[in-house]
Amino acid sequence: MTRESHEAPSTNPSAKPKRNYKRKPKGLGDTVENVLEATGIAKVVKAIAPDCGCEERKAALNRLVPYFQPMTSEQKHLWTTVIKPQWENGTLHMQAQHILMELYMDVFKIRRKLRRCSACAKSMLIRLEQAYEASCESTEGN
Repeated sequence: MTRESHEAPSTNPSAKPKRNYKRKPKGLGDTVENVLEATGIAKVVKAIAPDCGCEERKAALNRLVPYFQPMTSEQKHLWTTVIKPQWENGTLHMQAQHILMELYMDVFKIRRKLRRCSACAKSMLIRLEQAYEASCESTEGN
């Protein structure tokens, strides 16, 4: 004889709480805001002082410590006319590799040597594309 449960079956057996993922932080200000919200400190501050200047501080920190350096119009032009078309085509000629290296060092303010490593080139291309997109977003907001 089987025994049946008198409890109602669960309508959603694997109900996990939904996480609200925000956009990637643009700089240190966004990261500080996310940490303060995750720890609950932001709610306490808003309860005590509704106009505490958090938005201004966040914007200032994002400008001071951006995660992606904004590209100049010349750098954007090099990216869109020289490097990106060749990357999408699947080949980077030697001249474009030199331009890629110069652009990368200029945007991220670091020194690197040109290597024939495809993984290194791909990581530089990805970071430059992110910097380009972040630059376009920052000019749209102004």
